[in-house]
Amino acid sequence: MKWLNYHHLIYFKEIATQGSISAASKLLNVGQPALSSQLKQFENFLGIDLFVRKGRRLVLTDAGRIILDYALKINELRELEEITVNYYMVYTKRIIENTALEILLQQKF
Repeated sequence: MKWLNYHHLIYFKEIATQGSISAASKLLNVGQPALSSQLKQFENFLGIDLFVRKGRRLVLTDAGRIILDYALKINELRELEEITVNYYMVYTKRIIENTALEILLQQKF
């Protein structure tokens, strides 16, 4: 695999926080085979194991905990960016509406 996408991080983060592919699959509404495949691709890309099996649960390795910390920070930044973009979209829309209203009012008088 030559590159990663944001889904690799999202899926890894949910598998890690849920403790199993099955639970993450239900939460994300993504099939277990797809999650398992994405996780394997992510681990192969990084060249490390992110989890060890403990019974039916997946437990993060030391490297997995470090990667999870980065994944959580990246997710926070993405959410912040989304909030910021939405704010500016609403702000810009209001400016356009107010400007259009001013133009209409000037034309009537």
